[in-house]
Amino acid sequence: MKVHAALKTTVLALALSTLAVVGFSTQAQCQFSVNLFVTGTNDAIRLGLAQDWCMHVEPVGTQFSASDIDFISVRLISNGTGSVSQIPCRTDKTIIISDANSNGVQDAELCFTKANLAQLFSNFRGKKPKTVTLLLTGNLITGGAFSGTLTIQVYP
Repeated sequence: MKVHAALKTTVLALALSTLAVVGFSTQAQCQFSVNLFVTGTNDAIRLGLAQDWCMHVEPVGTQFSASDIDFISVRLISNGTGSVSQIPCRTDKTIIISDANSNGVQDAELCFTKANLAQLFSNFRGKKPKTVTLLLTGNLITGGAFSGTLTIQVYP
């Protein structure tokens, strides 16, 4: 009986220590900020046009580089504006890493399909543009995550 109780105690202690390690390591991941900006004709989201809409994501400081982004994890989020609240960026085309705003910091150009954007903003009606603040989130292949916001006009 004493052996059985000791075995139960050992298993319980092992389970609790495993949960503690997993829980603390997950919570300890770093959250980094990014600058989001658009260039050229991407100054607004025009749902009536056929082409993708693209934005640039640029690390703040030197904590990580644009090439550290796990592009599969990237999500564009806009709650309450459509039939879905988040969409992925395109990963089936080459993602360009450059210095689009010429400030000496490499950024990644992320594009979103018109079909996904139409779902994200499916609640918008009429012809007048709507101002929205978008949240972009994602993970880094080096560990941690990033997020940033961008306020932009959406033309239904």
